[in-house]
Amino acid sequence: MTLTPKRIRYIDTAKGLCIFLVVLFHAQGLYGLRFWWDPIAVWLRMPLYYFLSGYFFKTYGSFHRFLLRKTDRLLIPFVFFYLTTSFLLPNFAYYCLGVTINTGHGWPLLWAFVWPEQFPNVPIWFLWSLFLANLLFFGLVSLTRKYTSALLPLWLITLIIGVVGWQMKTYDINLPAFIDTTFYYFPFFVFGFCCKEKDWLPSEKRPVTVPVVSYFGRYSIMILVSHNFVVQGLGKMVGHIAGISDNWRLVIVMLLTVPVYYLLIPLMRRLLPHVTAQKNVLS
Repeated sequence: MTLTPKRIRYIDTAKGLCIFLVVLFHAQGLYGLRFWWDPIAVWLRMPLYYFLSGYFFKTYGSFHRFLLRKTDRLLIPFVFFYLTTSFLLPNFAYYCLGVTINTGHGWPLLWAFVWPEQFPNVPIWFLWSLFLANLLFFGLVSLTRKYTSALLPLWLITLIIGVVGWQMKTYDINLPAFIDTTFYYFPFFVFGFCCKEKDWLPSEKRPVTVPVVSYFGRYSIMILVSHNFVVQGLGKMVGHIAGISDNWRLVIVMLLTVPVYYLLIPLMRRLLPHVTAQKNVLS
């Protein structure tokens, strides 16, 4: 079954902004560049993604249906792209081509997302973390609404989780499988849910959209799971251009990313709909 939720165009634009900042962050990493907007981007990039995810949280009537939906939307894409891009690909490159891809090779890659949380296609950690956040929030909603429909108990527990995550980040306490990171960003997820519950976001009476940004936002999961390799490949191509600064190399990489994804997105929609949250597998 095809997933065809009603689109809210300014939400797609917000998702497009998020994925643009994610791609920019990893493109900057190719050249070790830092800019004045980086502190602002840090507080937009992941927090906004979690906020938007919480905004669309639903229980689907039962934990069984909820689990199937989140498995379709998050866990299946994570498992597929983890196995293909962070286990099979680096092992094929090493054992068949004699090429080592950054974080190594062999069976340890199969559980590298648990520990040490370093693997070739590391940006897909977000799918796993978001899956954990949804499970955690479902449990909290089920617990707090047994006693009251108010949001106060939910926020109190969320505050505790957020403080724990913040303290772990502050003192560099790392839990396996991105659990500490999930705790750290969890309050943004809950805030998104509260905005939906209280109807704090404006209704879309007029189209609010930036065409390219909204298009990429609508299919942001496709960019998330693949951009690490796209950016690295483009970076190697641009690296052969002599006589330009790293700043201009970054600009060229980002500009080339746009037409690349205008080609890749339709291809992924056609060939990989079940592992890019375009079609259901279980629900």
